[in-house]
Amino acid sequence: MTTGYYKKQDFLGKYIRGANFLKESLAVFGPRKVYNWFEDHGVPLKLEKDMRVFPVSDNGKDVVAVFENLFDQYGVQVHFKEGVKQLKVEGSKYKVATDMCIYDFDIVVLTTGGNAYAHTGSS
Repeated sequence: MTTGYYKKQDFLGKYIRGANFLKESLAVFGPRKVYNWFEDHGVPLKLEKDMRVFPVSDNGKDVVAVFENLFDQYGVQVHFKEGVKQLKVEGSKYKVATDMCIYDFDIVVLTTGGNAYAHTGSS
């Protein structure tokens, strides 16, 4: 979700590699903005001693619910567990071939997951 390291240099100092990659993103939407965004969307947060941030409820479903509500509100389609075989741009559309179907989308956000960085407060 985010971290309690609010100073950009403190946060970037936790990354041995990749700090340059994160600088631009952090300048636009850093940890404090992420924290405030979730609270503004109805998820009270708490900061743990090790700088990890969690919902006060300790229930990750509260975080998921924020996105589910936004996706419903804006008509966003979410496709889980579909292996992407091909992604092509055709005019102003994206053609995505998955294990299940071929889709045409205006916008594509591909999420692949990743490893957590314990030294930044995540696990």
